[in-house]
Amino acid sequence: MIVVFWIALIGILGAIGVLIALIVKNKRTPRWGVIPTDHLQKKEVSIIARNQEKPYRGFLYQSTDFVESLPMPGMIVLPKRGTRYPAFEHWAAMLALQGFPVLAVELSDKKAPEQQYVDAVAGAVPAFKDVLVKTGKVIPSSIGIFGLGTSALAGVYASSTDPDVKIVCCSGMPKIDASRAKDVKGKIFIAQCKDDTAVPVEDFMHNKEVFGAGELSCLLLQYGGNDFIAQEAAISGFFSIAIHKTFKPRYKQFTPEGVVMP
Repeated sequence: MIVVFWIALIGILGAIGVLIALIVKNKRTPRWGVIPTDHLQKKEVSIIARNQEKPYRGFLYQSTDFVESLPMPGMIVLPKRGTRYPAFEHWAAMLALQGFPVLAVELSDKKAPEQQYVDAVAGAVPAFKDVLVKTGKVIPSSIGIFGLGTSALAGVYASSTDPDVKIVCCSGMPKIDASRAKDVKGKIFIAQCKDDTAVPVEDFMHNKEVFGAGELSCLLLQYGGNDFIAQEAAISGFFSIAIHKTFKPRYKQFTPEGVVMP
């Protein structure tokens, strides 16, 4: 009887511990959420990709300062797998507020095997691109991809067969399959934190070699982990420079003589 009592007590305490852990997890304040600004237009869209039954949840972003501008290069944001809106909005806002129309896609599927997930997202990139181009605000032949984690692999693989994708920015990306990363040299930029426990730095070095990436195409940070905690500004600056150098966007400028397009 005593043994049964202790077994039951341990089981009850274990269940209470699990319940407390779930409550704490649900009460935890997310690091990022909706960006408080009056300069960002946002529209939710449903995206049906070919050969996929379940639609993707997407969000179109554009800066109110650029609504009357000429078509600009467009950016597709592929957040980390399992990330739900609005946890990725800061990345989309970072790009949109620079004048680039942005489509950020919620990639919440956690059940599919990794390779199946990557293939599905890579196969859906053409549908993502179509939604972005149909806004009429994007130059169809000037598309960029900003990918995080496993989702970045899908961006690279999709870009290898799509000449319209001129740049792919990859953060915390696992080891690439070199056989699927052909014809991408020169348009891949990668960033990583050394203390990332989900993606070892060896994967970063492997990817760097596969892409033939020079020092100006890579950013290796000491701390920040897989979520780039407190490194968001460094990541944003690094990729923003690469994006601007790639696209060389033309902005309207206000001068004493009036508005000019250099």
